[in-house]
Amino acid sequence: MGATGGGRLVLLGSLAGYTGGSVITNPPDYAASKGAVHALVRLLARKGAPLGVLVNAVAPGPVATPFAAGIDFPPSVFPLGRMATPEEIAWPVAFLCTKVASNFMGEIINCNGGIYLG
Repeated sequence: MGATGGGRLVLLGSLAGYTGGSVITNPPDYAASKGAVHALVRLLARKGAPLGVLVNAVAPGPVATPFAAGIDFPPSVFPLGRMATPEEIAWPVAFLCTKVASNFMGEIINCNGGIYLG
């Protein structure tokens, strides 16, 4: 991307990357891998910025997908009273790919319905 004038890279982190899986139970390997994604975003952002490559991430909480269908999340965890929809995660990803987000660099946008405020 740097060789061709720049671009946007958006990674997907997770609420678990901040909480270590303690707010909503996630396996330790999942939480660790998402924490690593968050660290990678910051590293790549510093390296990519001089080349015009803006690197950011979106960190969702539980999303109403077939993957989450079999997991018993306690209702008290959701300040909004529900899981996110896939579209509610896709829109921030799309935003980070636009010219309007040209000053976002190394950001991790929390998109978890208020489960984690950070």
